[in-house]
Amino acid sequence: MARAPEAKHRGVFERPRGSGDWWIRYADEHGHIHREKAGAKNLALRLYTRRKAEVQERRFFPERVRRRDVLLADFIRDYLARIQGTLRSYVDLERHGRVWQAALGDRPLRQVVAGDVQRHVAKRLTEVRPASVNREIAFLKRAYNVAIERGEHPPA
Repeated sequence: MARAPEAKHRGVFERPRGSGDWWIRYADEHGHIHREKAGAKNLALRLYTRRKAEVQERRFFPERVRRRDVLLADFIRDYLARIQGTLRSYVDLERHGRVWQAALGDRPLRQVVAGDVQRHVAKRLTEVRPASVNREIAFLKRAYNVAIERGEHPPA
């Protein structure tokens, strides 16, 4: 027995066809078209209905949708590349960056919490002098402030 063709859903499409990657397309309250990759078809259908409801209830903010999670290691690399040549203490900052990349670099900026930093600080205090740990913390604070200024991490 042959299967009936699947019903087409408005605003949900597969790109490229046959790939299993489903996308949604919708317009916000100003008529601007937005596209998002959703994954499986059932997830795309749910996401489409959620986005349409957000637009209708005026709770849709495109700046929240487009955010990508930046890994701490990637951000530190980018931050160091930006400040290279501007500071005499760049070698020290590079060392501090390597410490944080090794400790928490595989996590997105948004997922690093105070407890993670405190655990790392407690461990580092057994390895090096407190002044070194304080400088490493100062480096991380500055990097996070730059991330907040650039809009890559929301302020707490």
